[in-house]
Amino acid sequence: MSAASLVYGYVRSSIDRPETRLREEPRFSASLDLVALPTAVNVARMFISDTLNRWHALCVEDHMEAVAAELVTLAVEATKPDDGTSWNDLTELNPITLRMFGYQRHIVFEVTDVHPEALRRPENLQQDSGLHLVDALANRWGSSMEPRGRVIWAELAV
Repeated sequence: MSAASLVYGYVRSSIDRPETRLREEPRFSASLDLVALPTAVNVARMFISDTLNRWHALCVEDHMEAVAAELVTLAVEATKPDDGTSWNDLTELNPITLRMFGYQRHIVFEVTDVHPEALRRPENLQQDSGLHLVDALANRWGSSMEPRGRVIWAELAV
């Protein structure tokens, strides 16, 4: 999802089909650039906790942290260095960007990574999968390809 689509209120109700919303601009926004390493998940939790505290939206903190942890894990797993690569052998670390947008009735969290394909919704979400948790906690979620990379997002009501 592009920044413009969030600012002008277009969010995806499913993975592939856009749904137009009222042209509500976000009341708040925050972003954080990281690299695709396993430590990004814990940093994402701290980012969310701090951001929601500043926005006085702690009512969704637990659910937002759980959803964000799953989405960041997906981004890291898809773009991290190969297992067993030593720090001396690293030639490049892939970036991921976390962004949050606070609206009057919902908050959108998104992760952008460099994976070349949008996340596809599995036909049957398994009970023990992270996406099942995202599906259960988020009002809606999805993935799209944008010029800056793959974006995975979720929307939670406040």
